[in-house]
Amino acid sequence: MALLLAATAFTCAEVVYASSSLFSLDEIFELLVALGAKDQFPAMTNPVIIGADEQRYVADDDRVLGLYIDGEARAYPASLGWWHEVVNDRLGGQFVSVTFCPLTGTSLALAAMDSSGGQTEYGVSGLLVYANLVLYERADDTLYPQMIHTGLNGESKGKQLSLIPALDTTWEAWKRLHPDTTLPKEGTGLERFSRRIRTNYPTEAYLNDPYVEYRADHSSLPYAPSQVDLRLQGKEMVAGVCYANAFKAYHLRTLPDRAVINDLVGGLPITLVFDAPSQTAVAFCSELNGDVLDFYADRRSEELRFRDVNTGSTWTIEGEAVAGPLAGARLRQAPSYNAMWFAWTAFFPNTQLWAGEGIIEEPMTTVAAESWESTPAELQLSASYPNPFNGSTTLQYRLPAAGRFELSVHNQLGQRVRTLESGSKAPGSYSISWDGRDDGGAGVSSGRYFFRLSLADLSGGQLTSRTRGVMLLR
Repeated sequence: MALLLAATAFTCAEVVYASSSLFSLDEIFELLVALGAKDQFPAMTNPVIIGADEQRYVADDDRVLGLYIDGEARAYPASLGWWHEVVNDRLGGQFVSVTFCPLTGTSLALAAMDSSGGQTEYGVSGLLVYANLVLYERADDTLYPQMIHTGLNGESKGKQLSLIPALDTTWEAWKRLHPDTTLPKEGTGLERFSRRIRTNYPTEAYLNDPYVEYRADHSSLPYAPSQVDLRLQGKEMVAGVCYANAFKAYHLRTLPDRAVINDLVGGLPITLVFDAPSQTAVAFCSELNGDVLDFYADRRSEELRFRDVNTGSTWTIEGEAVAGPLAGARLRQAPSYNAMWFAWTAFFPNTQLWAGEGIIEEPMTTVAAESWESTPAELQLSASYPNPFNGSTTLQYRLPAAGRFELSVHNQLGQRVRTLESGSKAPGSYSISWDGRDDGGAGVSSGRYFFRLSLADLSGGQLTSRTRGVMLLR
């Protein structure tokens, strides 16, 4: 499946980020493990940049971290991360530090501009915490664990580096999105190191992944915490989202292809979009201009696109509306990145694990009023209005045949909050309102909820269901 060829993507100023480990920085400092010497992995700084057709060290199915800043697209291959772990660079007029930790599977891009507008350089400290790379700032030796990128020592203790929007995908998928992309030339940007070190990195060094067996062996978790969350195997990859001390993970191996998941994390409404062939997951803040949008997969498109229920506009995997009333608008990338499960839950314990909620079926085609009143051909559930709501919201539904039906409300964990209606009705069209209360009559808290309409045939056999999202704001 081809991804959409997009002309634009993320903008650094649009990123939303707020995360915190549940441990204090002093506790994390005490957990540091010395694995090697400082700069044992030599970070690349301002490497030579080449075009996609000039490179000889990246295969189509290799992972890359793609950045698009101010009209410039650049891919940072994971094969650079095997040997260097840090690439200090300049893209679109901004200094960035692209960081890789092969032991935790994390690739993050961080803003690297100092207070005077110059470049801040980061190196590899030789320390680990929960197997995760610890960066050090060359100017003052401040230590930053990559996954929380927060200073552990010195005058910069507590300073959190800014996460730059990026796409963790394959080289082939990134080239389809940005055929004019550039990338660093292998073995360059090492001028600060001795000639002996520089000559250790010929092209051949980047062609064989030394971490293949490590990733496949779930029984081996070196430098991991003593208590590991057993809900998934340790090295399973998840897309993790963190916001306002709330954490949620989406297990990549079990996500449906073209999944478009509407969710709420720490009060932030998000939509996570997933492309299975390239194992690309990206999360967006689904609030735009004060309105919360609900999205569903556009399965009629050959490219990976999704649409919003509210206006019917079409969006790309990079969060840009390319058709419909919202054409030209962009969604902000939410605070998220991919990581191995053991590492994510070490830094962010009490993480919720996605359980299948928040996928909206493609809505019915807009029809004339008289058609709405006629007997429908299939089970249908309309978008509720208003959305978001405070007092009450109303939705319509259609039953195509006699059977046992139920219309219920669920929270973001998939737990039933309220049964609005159940039993049997004649085929036809109906409407109902929800006042934001649970089955006990108590008002529920602000957040994203989901209406679920299900219909079983009279024998209780075949079951059909539809889902719609709604945002309650108290």
